[in-house]
Amino acid sequence: MDTLTFDHKQINNLCIYAYYLAIFKHKNLLPKEKGFEFSNIIACAYLGQKDEWTSVFYKVPKELSRFNEYMEQNLTKYLLFAGFVSTTMWLLINNTDFYTTIHSVILIYSILIIGCGIIIYKWSKQQYKLYLKGQE
Repeated sequence: MDTLTFDHKQINNLCIYAYYLAIFKHKNLLPKEKGFEFSNIIACAYLGQKDEWTSVFYKVPKELSRFNEYMEQNLTKYLLFAGFVSTTMWLLINNTDFYTTIHSVILIYSILIIGCGIIIYKWSKQQYKLYLKGQE
């Protein structure tokens, strides 16, 4: 049985192409119907149907393409933020004495979870403004 292998150039090209798609080629995840509130837009962007915002924690979209598109628009931002936090953490660990005394896993995870929460809130708010603009 043949195995699928990639060299470094192919992986780099795939990553660059995926980043290009995530930044410049978005599929519209917003509903065409009227009457959605902010909490419904969050769930609709993820699931493709009207639901409460908490459903994003325990439901999975029926279409894999919708899940991929949602993650494509948001996961790149999360990874960029996590890379920034990780780089800052290691710079502080290696170059300061103060940070090593307060550094903990709970601190880093808290920063990551709160930061990703802020990122998704800002993205959802931006999507809701686009939805309202499209309803005019």
